[in-house]
Amino acid sequence: MKQKICLIFFASLITASSHAQLTEIKPAGEWQTIGVVKWAGPPKASLKFLPGKTDTAYLLMMRDERYELKQFFSISFNGQGGTLQSFYTLLLSFFEKENRKNKKYEKTFRLGTTMVHVQHFKKLTGAYVMLSTNEGNILLNEGEIKKLFGRK
Repeated sequence: MKQKICLIFFASLITASSHAQLTEIKPAGEWQTIGVVKWAGPPKASLKFLPGKTDTAYLLMMRDERYELKQFFSISFNGQGGTLQSFYTLLLSFFEKENRKNKKYEKTFRLGTTMVHVQHFKKLTGAYVMLSTNEGNILLNEGEIKKLFGRK
């Protein structure tokens, strides 16, 4: 009888501790899409936001250029202090007249908790920026940036 009680006690402890490891969080709303850059197949990049009571959360999902197979990486950040507009302005600054041909023009910054490096990248099809993190990199042209941020 004592063995059954001990067994039930330990089973309940294991169940209680494993249940406490996972806590589901219900968001206040649904993720809403700002912009999507597509080719054939899955999107090359998408920018979504989740409005909050005090701040807005953003999620930038991107397809890694380094792989033939579809591998994605993301950057999440909040909108505090006009982050979204500053990020958009910074990306477009690579296409301004005074920076377009300046090969030394590059920017490194922290977006949310992710370190990001942006630099010029030339292709036969035109001028691009390469946005790089430790997780991956993506090439975007001026039109794709505007579309991603819902400005086109």
